[in-house]
Amino acid sequence: MEERLGSRVLTDAERASRSMTKARWMALRDSLSSTSALGFRIDALLTPRAHLTAFDSRLFHTRARADVIAALRSFFPRRGECEGGSHPRQAAAALLARVRELRGALTRSAVFSRHELIGTTLLLAHPRPSLSLTRADRDHPP
Repeated sequence: MEERLGSRVLTDAERASRSMTKARWMALRDSLSSTSALGFRIDALLTPRAHLTAFDSRLFHTRARADVIAALRSFFPRRGECEGGSHPRQAAAALLARVRELRGALTRSAVFSRHELIGTTLLLAHPRPSLSLTRADRDHPP
């Protein structure tokens, strides 16, 4: 636990018991990531060049907007990896369009206007040559 969070954020009781409540864990995790400032965090990235998860990389502590942008950029293919002469900006534009489409659908949804989903996961997949964005936690109906 200390390796993930850092000893400076743990109380003496948490250090001694090597545990904490789920609410405390979630609040700490949100404060250490971009969740508090941006409303989301990146938990993992899988690219042809790397597989990063929050706990085995610096993603866990990615807070600043510039760091989030850098992490997202690393997800997209580089120019030489693009098929059919496409450009990484096209993939980024497709992602932005999909996020806007999803936001519009959620804004119009009667369910989402009355409920808040906490801990919802979006899965962004960019298998060459297409891109998709879907909710990964299917156990919660939209």
